[in-house]
Amino acid sequence: MDKDELQDIVAMTQEYQARAGIYQQQLALIDVSLGECESAIKTLEELENKKAGEELLVPIGAGVYMHATITRADDVLMELGASISAEKNITEAKDALVKRKTQLGKTHEHLGKSLREIYDEMQKLQMKAAQYR
Repeated sequence: MDKDELQDIVAMTQEYQARAGIYQQQLALIDVSLGECESAIKTLEELENKKAGEELLVPIGAGVYMHATITRADDVLMELGASISAEKNITEAKDALVKRKTQLGKTHEHLGKSLREIYDEMQKLQMKAAQYR
C-alpha cells in the first residue's frame, strides 16, 4: 500500500464519519418525535374518558404539566404540517399519531441499519490502514 492509497482511506473515513454524524443527528430527532407521539397518544387516551367541564393536567413538555378545564371533549386540533392545523375527533387524531409513530419507527430502523453499515465500512478501512504501518 502506498501513500496515495492511505490518503484515499483517510478521505473515505472522514466522509463516513461526516455521514455517520448526520445519521446520528437524524436518529436523535426521530427519537424526540417518537417521544412526542407517545406523549400525545397517552394524553388523547386520557381525554377519551373525560367530559366537557372536567379538569385535567395537560403535559406541556419537559415534564411540566398545567391544569386545564375541558371545554370540548370530543375533538382536538392537530397540526398537519406547514403550520396548518385541522380539527379531528380523538380517534382520528390517535390513529394518525399511531401511523406517524409507525412511519418514524421504520425510518429509525432504516437509518440505524445504514449507520451500522457505515461503522462496518469504517472498521474495514481502519484495518486496511493498519496494514500500512
